[in-house]
Order: sequence, then C-alpha cells, then structure tokens
Amino acid sequence: MAAVKEYCDRFGIKARSAIFREATMARVLEQLSDSHPTLF
Repeated sequence: MAAVKEYCDRFGIKARSAIFREATMARVLEQLSDSHPTLF
C-alpha cells in the first residue's frame, strides 16, 4: 500500500481504484495466458 501511495503521489494520481483494477486485471490475464486449459 505504501508503494502505491508513493507512486500516486509522485505522478499526481487521485483515483487509486483505477490503478488497483488495472493491475488486478493485468495479473489475471497474465495467469490465464500462462495456464490455459488443454484438451488432453
């Protein structure tokens, strides 16, 4: 949380929820592409 606060303060970002949402979706999509289901 401290790192996110510092990042937001440094770059003047007021809406932290967007940062959390984008980071979460990036992580989810990354894991899905790494472990996609297989048929066999």
